Amino acid sequence: MNARLLLIAIIGLSASALEANATIMQLDYSGTVVDGIDQTGVFAAPNTDLSGYSFTARFVFDTEPFADQTIWNTADRQHIDGSTAFGGHSPAISAELTINGHTFNIGGAGYGVIDSLITSNFSLQSHRADDDFNDNVIYGGNILTNSILASPGALLLPIDQAYYYSVTGNDVGSGSFLLYAAYANVPTLQYIYYARGDLAPTTVTATVLEQGPSLPPFSVSVPEPTSWALMTVGLGSLGVAMRKRRFAQTRNQSHSPRIRLFRIPVPWPVAGRRPCRPRAVTPPKVGSRRDKGTSRTGGLVNCWA
Repeated sequence: MNARLLLIAIIGLSASALEANATIMQLDYSGTVVDGIDQTGVFAAPNTDLSGYSFTARFVFDTEPFADQTIWNTADRQHIDGSTAFGGHSPAISAELTINGHTFNIGGAGYGVIDSLITSNFSLQSHRADDDFNDNVIYGGNILTNSILASPGALLLPIDQAYYYSVTGNDVGSGSFLLYAAYANVPTLQYIYYARGDLAPTTVTATVLEQGPSLPPFSVSVPEPTSWALMTVGLGSLGVAMRKRRFAQTRNQSHSPRIRLFRIPVPWPVAGRRPCRPRAVTPPKVGSRRDKGTSRTGGLVNCWA
């Protein structure tokens, strides 16, 4: 078996054996819009001041890490953020915002952030999802963020565990949304929809929609014994194939003829004389008869008519 093909097969087997089952999380925030405007009637009549309206925001995240994402997994922080730009992976699957009984689907799969931080001074849970779009006819973007800053230890560090928290005391809930779409290539700005606002979440509920591996969240699942056996056999076969190939190369080299490289000196041209045939000799003494018409090649050749 070709060693290169065998190596590819082993890598594929290892990847499938070590594949992690991601935990899918749903985050539900609720609170109040502290400052907002609905210019085109997304949630209420056009030009409605949304301040004081209640809201709910829902995020759905995939906690499986990918190499193209920014990841922290330490004793005091768990964080994933990523974008689908250039074929990358966003942890956000979807997001939606509901105000005044009207729900707007953010989308949110373009870019997403999950952040959990625990320090000696505070604990933090933060989530973001957004999408940008432009097809040269319509352009725009939808962004939704929510976070809660609480006392140390009040919020859980793991980003893949269920919990409920209600803001109390000196806790701070913050967030924002921006929803807009407009026509491209028109002389004046024409919004299809536009609404924005600042949010003050007071509760957050984390629900496990699909359970993945246990913590630590970025550990991979342990392969089955059969997978280990196949991997061991594959690695052994690869070693044998590489050893045979090396032995064959060594044997071929030992039977191949040796090629000697010679330095071929080039004699100086002498006016009025025919080209000479170089041959190794002892260089003559300067001023002797043999020195006349000789080349100055450092004693490697002697040349005379």
